[in-house]
Amino acid sequence: MPVQIIKTYENMLRTDQVTLTEITVNETCRNVIETMKKGLPEEAHSIEAFEYILSKTKEKLRTTPVKL
Repeated sequence: MPVQIIKTYENMLRTDQVTLTEITVNETCRNVIETMKKGLPEEAHSIEAFEYILSKTKEKLRTTPVKL
């Protein structure tokens, strides 16, 4: 099966392009979901709770410098 490219964009320093494949995106999504499951009590394992956590995470990402 060929690798499907989902997104290509320039990095923050504009020195290189980054390509995200479907495989990478799917694996990262699974990791995020597993991390939320581990971090939240079982009664909070719902779509609504996960969506709330993701929306708050997006807010934080927009206001916090990401250092990798």
